[in-house]
Amino acid sequence: MGSRLAPIYLLHGPELLLVEESINCLRHTANAQGYDERLSFTVDNRFNWSDFLLESRSLSLFSSKRLLELRLPTGKPGIAGGKAIREYIKNLAPDTVLVIVAAALEYRDLATAWVKAIDSAGILVEHREILAPQLPGWIVQRLRQRDMTAETAVVDFLAYSFEGNLLALAQQIDRLTLQHQGKQLILAQVQELVDADARFSIYSLIDAALEANIVRCRRLLQGLQREGVEPILIQWSLAREIRSLLVMRGQLDHGQSLASVLQKNRVWSTRKQRLSQALQRLHEPQLRTLLLRLARLDRVLKGRWPTDAVEPARGTIWDELEYATLLVCGYSMHL
Repeated sequence: MGSRLAPIYLLHGPELLLVEESINCLRHTANAQGYDERLSFTVDNRFNWSDFLLESRSLSLFSSKRLLELRLPTGKPGIAGGKAIREYIKNLAPDTVLVIVAAALEYRDLATAWVKAIDSAGILVEHREILAPQLPGWIVQRLRQRDMTAETAVVDFLAYSFEGNLLALAQQIDRLTLQHQGKQLILAQVQELVDADARFSIYSLIDAALEANIVRCRRLLQGLQREGVEPILIQWSLAREIRSLLVMRGQLDHGQSLASVLQKNRVWSTRKQRLSQALQRLHEPQLRTLLLRLARLDRVLKGRWPTDAVEPARGTIWDELEYATLLVCGYSMHL
């Protein structure tokens, strides 16, 4: 963004963390340049655009420079809002910076008159979603900004564990920084910290099952139960992993090499060994039967044990989850 502030900014995109960090950056820069007053507005059904225009043009009693923040939760200001924004730009208030924060804008939104007016008078900043292939690079850069380094295995583990939740990933990196400032992160340290966090040890549970580590599976399940994690989250994660294994098992059975299958399915390097072990241990009939049991368990979580079950329930929901996890370990496939 640079140190010299434009009169108006539009920040938008699906990555809320990056949008918020852009706002914080602007706040810091504005404060350093004497913008001591900050006013915030959030557009809802009762928002009055005339009042906003009047407030934006009024003289401040506290500072000669002001930072205005206008949030559009839906990303659409409506007809009145679009007109008000264009009117504001026609008569830019002196010593005032306006930052508009919107949800992710679609292509047709970017072609609207109010967005084009902002683009002509100020700066548009789009924070696109960080996709899985880009995530390791983002993690490395984030660690470098905090004077931290990490083994490749750590980067892959974090990317896998927090894919789709950039805010949680950033928080985890901050926690690691506090505990291991200035040191290179190794996999054992990171796994221990992530396992201690109930929100993400579901991923560790699945990895333990793929490795056929029965002791660790039981320990993690007990921890998840103590923390009150919803069983359906574990069921869903296990089912997702089994569906992925089923796809890869089918590709192997059709003559594709293990290396090409892992590459085609974008398996993180830290997971290749455990997935290879699971694919050698579990074959298509076993995987399909296990997936069927998980589907039945889904119905249990939403009601009662189905009458068409091959065998009765094995106690509580948590007993069922433990049994399903042990099946992934290869404990028994007598379903």
